[in-house]
Amino acid sequence: MSIRPYIDNKKLSIDGRMIPYPLVTAGDYLEAKHNMSEDEVNKFMDENYEQYDMLNTIIAMKQSCFLLRNVRYSCGSLSDNLYAHKNDMVAQYNETYDIPFDEDFYENYSKSLSKVADNIVDLDLSNLKMPIGVIYDKPLDYPDKFVIRIFDGTAATNAIILRESLEECREVCLTGGMHTKIPRAMDDDYCIVESWI
Repeated sequence: MSIRPYIDNKKLSIDGRMIPYPLVTAGDYLEAKHNMSEDEVNKFMDENYEQYDMLNTIIAMKQSCFLLRNVRYSCGSLSDNLYAHKNDMVAQYNETYDIPFDEDFYENYSKSLSKVADNIVDLDLSNLKMPIGVIYDKPLDYPDKFVIRIFDGTAATNAIILRESLEECREVCLTGGMHTKIPRAMDDDYCIVESWI
């Protein structure tokens, strides 16, 4: 069966802003772990395509395991089997190539991508063309909190602010200079309450 019917299927779409496990590619990993520039990553990919492809597959499997574990009513054995296969592939990668995949580094790097701030005024928004605060009600990554995710237009940044209530989030946005409320759009993720500009 082809995967084509599932691509761009609105009923199956996942809002990437809601994934509490930041999406990191093999290129991102190589840049962070080995201080490679974008050009060096491209050269590495051209000269070592099979290694790059295997590394990207391992990372895709890690992402997939996380998503499967957090889908309601999914079978745990699916993620268990995929996780075991990912571990086998990591072992094979480490036996095949001189530079092993550093899983601990990867996990710590992924976690470091989200920055929790106390207030909007504590953030440097000077490089953002259109700062927007999007308020979430108990998203997957913070199931007991309200979260303000800072966006630059439609692009998510790594900055978030946590609060206990919607009213506190609105106050944070107002004191941070965001005075225009935008209601939740019909196709927004169900956790999104509203946005502030």
